[in-house]
Amino acid sequence: MSQPESIYIHIPFCQHVCAYCDFVKVNYHQTLADQVIERIIEDLSNHQRPFKTIYVGGGTPSVLNEQQLQRFFAATEPMRATNQEYTMEINPETITRSKLALIKANGVNRLSVGVQAIQDHLLQTLTRQHSWNQAKEAISMIRELGFNNISVDAMYGIPNQTLHDFENTLKAFIACGVDHVSLYALTIEPNTMFYRQDVEPVDNELEGQFYDCAHRVLTEAGYDHYEVSSFSKPTKKSQHNLAYWHYKDFLGIGPGAASKLGFNRYTNTSNLHHYLNKEKLLKEVVELSLNDSVFERIMMGLRLSEGIDVTEINAAYDIDFMERYFVAIAEAKRQGWLEKSEKRIKTTYKGRLFLHDVLLLFMDV
Repeated sequence: MSQPESIYIHIPFCQHVCAYCDFVKVNYHQTLADQVIERIIEDLSNHQRPFKTIYVGGGTPSVLNEQQLQRFFAATEPMRATNQEYTMEINPETITRSKLALIKANGVNRLSVGVQAIQDHLLQTLTRQHSWNQAKEAISMIRELGFNNISVDAMYGIPNQTLHDFENTLKAFIACGVDHVSLYALTIEPNTMFYRQDVEPVDNELEGQFYDCAHRVLTEAGYDHYEVSSFSKPTKKSQHNLAYWHYKDFLGIGPGAASKLGFNRYTNTSNLHHYLNKEKLLKEVVELSLNDSVFERIMMGLRLSEGIDVTEINAAYDIDFMERYFVAIAEAKRQGWLEKSEKRIKTTYKGRLFLHDVLLLFMDV
């Protein structure tokens, strides 16, 4: 088995835990952060080789102080490679010019900025800790320091958010010249403040209108809708996320991080006490059957506008894809959800809107 070429590193600290967030996270405390960073560095010591993509997520990695960041970056230095995509997530209120300069000096060449919306009342609803002005200033500062690959998050379905609000958010991002936009529909997850407050998600019809709005506004501005929830300028697709969507193997380091190696999935413990004390380190281990693996590959590949290379999937699993899924493909084509050529299948725009229904056709075949 070849070694994974992508690595995800989870920094579980936030300055503030937002009302909708269900990721593995805790409020930042310097001493605890020092301890967790040292454990992460210890784990990274087992993987001192170049990777095609590195993604540092959270939490809020940019909440770390400069000394912690420098220790962390020293541990990832042997992982750096030519033409590598090295992404770090940041929040506008947690960065300074000197912190950004440190991040850039250590090889990070792509920043994912948690913005969500430009209306301050919606940011307050989400309990975000920044204003739109702060976010604009952060994006401007990032550009001034020479970063040429900036992604921003855009959320829809926020309580009291209108289609007009969302369109204005997208147009503001375009005006800022961002290179990539990731869409997030607000979901109400257990163990979040929104869940405890009985916040209701928007209905399917309105959610579809938000999605159509994003597709129209961003594609008209020249962004490629290359994946269900992702838009990019030419050459600025997320290479790390493409590794997931192309169903490549990947490593996950840090509390709550996941790995995929062949037919096995591993999820690290999200309990910081267990992580620090090296006990019960794996929360879950899943051994995938051939059917599970084929379905997951279909599920990921149909998210992409390029779709699935049938010759690759046939070679990987020693199957005849078109024959095995003849009925599913025929029904999806009949519904206008799927396009098929000799060597490739892909969802239409309508098919991506109804992706759940498309996948049901391929399940348990």
